[in-house]
This record gives sequence, C-alpha cells and structure tokens, in this order.
Amino acid sequence: MLLSKNILCFFPVVGDTKDAKRVDILQKAGYNVTVVAFKRDYFISRLPDCEIIIIGKIENRKYFKRIGIMIISLLKLRKIIKRNSVIYALSPDLAFMAFIASLNLNKPIIMDVADIREIQVSKSIFGRLTRVLDKFIAKRCELIVVTSEAFIKEYYSKTIKVSVRDYYLLENKVDYSIKLHDDEQLFLDRSKIRIGYFGVLRDNWTVEFLIGLLKNYPDKFEVLLAGINMIDKFDICKLSNVEEGFSYFGPFTSPNDLLALYNSIDVIALFYPEHSTNVDWFNARKNCRTNRFYEACYFRKPLIAFSFSEDGKKVEELNIGLTVKNYNLTQAVETISKNLTNNQISKWVGNIKKFPVEVYKFKNEPAELKNKIDKILLNL
Repeated sequence: MLLSKNILCFFPVVGDTKDAKRVDILQKAGYNVTVVAFKRDYFISRLPDCEIIIIGKIENRKYFKRIGIMIISLLKLRKIIKRNSVIYALSPDLAFMAFIASLNLNKPIIMDVADIREIQVSKSIFGRLTRVLDKFIAKRCELIVVTSEAFIKEYYSKTIKVSVRDYYLLENKVDYSIKLHDDEQLFLDRSKIRIGYFGVLRDNWTVEFLIGLLKNYPDKFEVLLAGINMIDKFDICKLSNVEEGFSYFGPFTSPNDLLALYNSIDVIALFYPEHSTNVDWFNARKNCRTNRFYEACYFRKPLIAFSFSEDGKKVEELNIGLTVKNYNLTQAVETISKNLTNNQISKWVGNIKKFPVEVYKFKNEPAELKNKIDKILLNL
C-alpha cells in the first residue's frame, strides 16, 4: 500500500526554533510538509523551510479576542486540511481546533506538547474546563509527541487521568552541524567566569540572581544575556551600560548566532521554571526541558540549574554542572560562588566530551517518528 506523504503542521505562530526543527524532522522522514499558522508579533528565531500559509492574525495576551479569530479561521483551516493526510498540531488548543475543522474528514491528529500553561492546572472554573477539553482531545489524538516524558506521567496520567493511545518522546535536541573550535579553545581560562542566560528572557529571578553574583563577587563573575527581552523587573539594556560585568547581546537567530554566543561564555544558566506561588503550575513547569540544555552540551558548556527540574536532574546524573535546591537568592549565590571554579568547569567540559552524540543531537528520531506515523496511516 502506497502511503500518502502530505502532513499539515498547525503552528500558533512561525519563527520558533523548536517548531522549525519539527518540520525538518518530518521532512527528513520523507514527508511533504506544509505549515499553517497565525500571524503574530513574535520574535523570529528560525523559519521552517517549507510552504507557510497564514490563516489569520492574533494578538499577544488577548486570549478572548484570539478565540474569536480562531473560530473565524476554521473554514480556511478545513480547506487546507482536505489536501493533507495527517495533522500535526503544536499544542492542545490547536489540536482541538484541528479536530473541529476536520470533522468527518477522517484525518488523524498528532499533538505535540512542549509546555504546560498555568490555566491547565488552575483550580478555577476555566482551569477545570481546560482540563476537560485536554482530556477530550488527548483521547482523540492518534499520537502525542512530548519533549519530556514527565508530561505523560505527571499531567496526562496523574492530573487529567487519561490513557493516551500512543506517545513519542522527541526532545529539543540540536539538528545542525556547526563547526566547533578546536578542543583546546572550547575552554578558556578567563580571569573571570562568564555565565550566560539565553533565549526568551522573562525570568526576573534569574536576572536578580546573576546581578547578585556580580555585586557580591565582582572580581570572579561576568554575565552575558541574549535573546528577546521580556524582563519586567529590570531594565537590562540600562544594566548593560551601568553594571560592570553585565552585557546584553540583544535578540539572536538560531543557529547562526549560537557559536559566537556559546564561545563567549563558560557556563549557561537554566533556571526554569519561573518562580510562582501557584504550586500546581510550578510542579507542571518543572517538567519542561529547554533547548539550552542540548545547545550547551553541543557547544560543551557546563550548566547551572535547579535540582528539582528535569534539566537539573539530568545535570546531576551526567555530572556536567551545578544545581541549586530552591529560590532562596542568598543560598543560590553562595552555592554558585563557592563551587563554580575554573578547575571544576574544566572537569565538566571533559565529561561532556565523553557523551555519545545522541545525548544532545538528533540521530534516529526521523526514522522512529516515521514508523509511528506510517502505522497511523496504515490503520486509516
């Protein structure tokens, strides 16, 4: 039987690095990929290399207005779905929208889950409604793709108590081949240790922690931030001008700017999730895995993370950096200042060099995902 090769990727927006990597993996698996998405004011880190169809424009944070635009876009979406064999939706709400748009079309839905939002674990009436919808769509997806297996174990199994049909773990590994510097250049014995914080910058605690290190140990540390600035507690542009040892690179593209960024630091900070008094959301967020973990391993840079996060657990297991136990700033600064040394960094870099490449770089994932999808198509 000749299987159809057309897959429709349904994205909330174009420009996200992880989403672009999903397209690349599906193409390497042999599928013809089309992306349908909404237009939105969003930093473009990396565009998917395929046809992109925009079906509407949504605004940041205006959720109720966004729902109306999504409803209006259903007919456009349905026409596009008819031309494809499988729908690959990049969130539960988009999967639900795809389900409505594809009624009676017999189009299997694959849902990709990279994050858990606060509303999904909220005790409010809207939170409960969201979980009902999540359970509804999870039961109807042929496959759920997750970046962290903890999403299946914690959210789907424990929180909403649904048994998914099938799932596949597809981590946020790197998919590029950038020529690295010679091994002896990968670790630079600087007079000061430079700590990097890259990505979408929105965690006030991380910036406060890094400033604390600079103020208390100005002769030992430097800080480099890079990415789209969403910090609301500090003016990081001003800090880069007045705070000695504090630098802000600005927005960057992936993978073009990564080599320069990672070769400018000694250690990368992975303090995630954001601090929250909402215990349920906090517990959900700590299950996430970040792009930076895999990027850091690729560029052979040790990491600093929370011991309770999925990234932190991996840092401890592989012995490639330091972890702190909680959000106590004083304790965190003391822990890092005492244990982060050039000698220790060199040892962690040595451990990273010993990794098999599949720890941080895609290898068999396209073939494995293809097997999953082809089984779905055979059962249609």
